[in-house]
Amino acid sequence: MAPISFRQSAGVVQLSDFSDGILDASLNPFYIENNGANRSYFPYQEQGSISLRQMVEAWRWPSSYSQMSEYPDDADDPNWSDEAQGMATSESGQWIFTSNDSLNHPRIWRVPFTSDLDNTVTPDPDVNYAGLSSSYRIGDYNHLGACSVYQNIVYVPVEYDVPENRVVRFSVTSSSINFLDGAYVAENQGNKTGASCAAINPKNETLLVSRFDTTNIMPTHKIQIYSIDSPMGVNASWPFLEDFSLFDSDGSAIEFHRIQGSCISPAGHLYLVIDLEGALGGGFYGFDLITGRLVRYHRINFSTGEVGDGGFFELEDIVIKDFGGEPHHSTLHGEVHVLGLNNDFFDSDNITIFHFSVPVGERKWI
Repeated sequence: MAPISFRQSAGVVQLSDFSDGILDASLNPFYIENNGANRSYFPYQEQGSISLRQMVEAWRWPSSYSQMSEYPDDADDPNWSDEAQGMATSESGQWIFTSNDSLNHPRIWRVPFTSDLDNTVTPDPDVNYAGLSSSYRIGDYNHLGACSVYQNIVYVPVEYDVPENRVVRFSVTSSSINFLDGAYVAENQGNKTGASCAAINPKNETLLVSRFDTTNIMPTHKIQIYSIDSPMGVNASWPFLEDFSLFDSDGSAIEFHRIQGSCISPAGHLYLVIDLEGALGGGFYGFDLITGRLVRYHRINFSTGEVGDGGFFELEDIVIKDFGGEPHHSTLHGEVHVLGLNNDFFDSDNITIFHFSVPVGERKWI
């Protein structure tokens, strides 16, 4: 594909006025404010300096996301599918799912790619789970949210029924998953919906944590960013860097409600899953992490009305994974995967995973 100019690539994020300089026009306030205190975390650098060449490449996105057949399709496993909230993939060949079955307490599951998700997988000896250490529980509400994996460490947000939230860590190998440790996120997350999802940016090794909703005191949605280079512990806190503001495609303020899941692609793009119905509602949203602007939106058609046993449907999480030549179940396909949950009030919940594929030559831009 022919190379494009800086101005052409900047048009993807609707930038055209560079009269104040390229960086001032392009960079999110996160990198500029406080005398550029967070400039070192800019994800596209060469030899310690911001790379315009890498910025041009980062502003390339897939032209389309084609929906494929669902797999599994409304699967029911009474152990791990009940109140499933998070989905990720490990570097050692497994799905990672979080669930919050009130009878079994919150758990995180490790399920090989080769498992048949349309059938009950928990009797499989290769499937196992771990729970929260008792010292990291508070009261009766310990909600595991949408998770992320980086270098075989799983990062999971935990919301409590108090104005405190944590992100905890689990180690995953080809045969096991185990609780490690964790720390509190900033107190100004506010309440038990203050940490719905967590994602690791592989480009700068930072942790991004999002609220479930935009609040009245935040006119535009902000994501909290933390350094991951810090000792963990029961009384420890993740080192908070600064809020990262998200904007609509034209740079205006944007509000979100029901942010269920997130992930950051290998290219460094942020994807959020939102499950509101209606125009520009439920689906996944792609944000550029240079400007913070919305670049892509793909609607997923679903109904939150009554389904199954008197319940309702939610989109929960998203992961980017091209299975390529890795061993995997024959029904797995696509590169973008979105977890959906059919909440059944009178039975265990069911899950559906929506799969999307992008043109072959554009997959590195996901």
